[in-house]
Amino acid sequence: MPRGDFWDKRGFFLVRIGFVSTGDFLLDGRREETQTGFSFGSAMEFRVARWWHMGFGVDVHRVHLADSGQYFIDVTGTVKRLFFSQTSRIGLRPGLAIGIGVMDYFAPLNHVRIERSHYMTWKTSFETIFFGRGRVAPYLEAGLIGAAFGGNNEHNINFGPSTYFRAGVMF
Repeated sequence: MPRGDFWDKRGFFLVRIGFVSTGDFLLDGRREETQTGFSFGSAMEFRVARWWHMGFGVDVHRVHLADSGQYFIDVTGTVKRLFFSQTSRIGLRPGLAIGIGVMDYFAPLNHVRIERSHYMTWKTSFETIFFGRGRVAPYLEAGLIGAAFGGNNEHNINFGPSTYFRAGVMF
């Protein structure tokens, strides 16, 4: 691969950091609003067709709810489509992701302790990639995240959609 043909690579490793904005959190039908928290993660993606990429990622989000702050971890599978202009060297990649998430013990409402909970998560994303002549490409990502359903043996919990914004690099 000649130096500078970054967009022709067969796979990418991504590292990203940013924040998740406020959103709705439903615990057994009671609605609470979350507070803004940070988000970071990494992913591995592979080219499956000329402009299509698939991969998997692991993200950690800091969730603030009432007086409780917890880490929400999700593992997702992704599908993305690259739109690339060689003259401008900018790539646009919308994507969809579905996965599983876990939140450890927390006490959001009336200090009732909620045991570990599991979720079916989804994300939509839009990335702007700045391809250079080197082996690293910076990118910006914006998207929505949510959990259509989840909880544990005692509680039904879902959340979202919440917006997220992150910046990262692709290797």
